[in-house]
Amino acid sequence: MPLTLHAGEHARVCVFVFFLCVLLVSVVLSKCVVL
Repeated sequence: MPLTLHAGEHARVCVFVFFLCVLLVSVVLSKCVVL
């Protein structure tokens, strides 16, 4: 059970980090397009 729970937490963190990266790239691209 602990291993499965840990895997779930790891997957959640990966998805969260991926979302943050996409958001950051979107902001940077929009700023570049505006400039």
